[in-house]
Amino acid sequence: MRFSIRGLGVALAGRTVLSDLTASFGSAEFIAVVGPNGAGKTTLLRALACLAVSTGDLRMDGADWRALSPAARARRMAYLEQRGAIAWPLPVRDVVALGRLPFGASLGRESPGDREAIGRAVSRCALESIADRPATELSGGERARVLLARALAVEADLLLLDEPVASLDPAHQLATMELLRVEREGGRCVVAVMHDLSLALRYADRVLLIADGRLLADAAP
Repeated sequence: MRFSIRGLGVALAGRTVLSDLTASFGSAEFIAVVGPNGAGKTTLLRALACLAVSTGDLRMDGADWRALSPAARARRMAYLEQRGAIAWPLPVRDVVALGRLPFGASLGRESPGDREAIGRAVSRCALESIADRPATELSGGERARVLLARALAVEADLLLLDEPVASLDPAHQLATMELLRVEREGGRCVVAVMHDLSLALRYADRVLLIADGRLLADAAP
């Protein structure tokens, strides 16, 4: 898998948020996106996920990423938003199962392959003991792990994660970073916005530094 951006720009409400970003991401890479508040890090992830209107070139394996249908993109990419919410009191396992919707699964009618993917995601995020609990009754850190598991259940080539450890205690932060390292070692590309520079330096293969909407550095830690 190869994902590339060239001359990427985003304007929101008439204000330039990102300008002329060029970079590429490949399989088996862990890329941390860092920078001050308001630099455009979240907007970058949203643009990569085609959730924000952008200019410039976006390509996956040489093909125009924007030209793919939303369903086709959803099978190649998983996006974890910052401070994601769970609105309905679904059991944890059913929330995780939503990650299989791009493949035609429906709750309670998953294929054997879907059930295996859901089980792997539940196990990786250590959710077995709460798999039957309503997700709305969980702590903030537990909900964060459930939403990460939902993203992992897609088993996509590209993982876009906005502050995946921000709501977690130190032990679960380290466990999550180790989990993402395993995902990278399995051939996936992980692009994660991070504020903890020590974790970024410890786990990332590359760091993108963004400030004032521009890419200032793209290098190994």
